[in-house]
Amino acid sequence: DIALIFFYAGAVNNNKDETTDEESPDTLNHFLQNFYTDPPTPMFRLRQSDYVYNKTGHKVLPHILKFENLTQELKALLAIDRYNLSDVIQFFLADDDDDEAFRQKKLGIQDLSNPTLLLIEKHYARDFDAFNYSRRSTAAVTNE
Repeated sequence: DIALIFFYAGAVNNNKDETTDEESPDTLNHFLQNFYTDPPTPMFRLRQSDYVYNKTGHKVLPHILKFENLTQELKALLAIDRYNLSDVIQFFLADDDDDEAFRQKKLGIQDLSNPTLLLIEKHYARDFDAFNYSRRSTAAVTNE
C-alpha cells in the first residue's frame, strides 16, 4: 500500500535520533503493529477486495493487477487495448527504474515478526483468500 509507505517514512523521520536505524526490522515491526492496531483513519480499514467484489461477492472489475508483477501485468493489459489506455500504461512502463528500486528494498517480508504477520493476515484475510496469497505466519487466520 503506497499510503502506508508514506506513513512509515514520516513516522521514521519524525522519530529519528542519532541511535535510530530507520531501516531496522524492529522499527518496521513496531510501526506496523501500531498502524494495524489503531489505523490513523477509517479508510485504512478497507481491503483491496472491497474494491474488486460487491457486497454479494460478485467480482465487478474485469482485470486485477498485482503490484508484484506490475510491469508484466500492465503490458498484458496494454495488449488487450479495448480500454484505450496505451498512453497511460506507456507512461508507467517508461521507467523500469521503479521496478529495480522496488527489488532492491532493504527490508522485506523476512523482516516481519510473527505478531506483525498475524496482524496483517487478520486485517487482510479476505484479500489473502480472494487473490490467492499465501500466509506466512505460524498461526491460522480465519476470514472475518
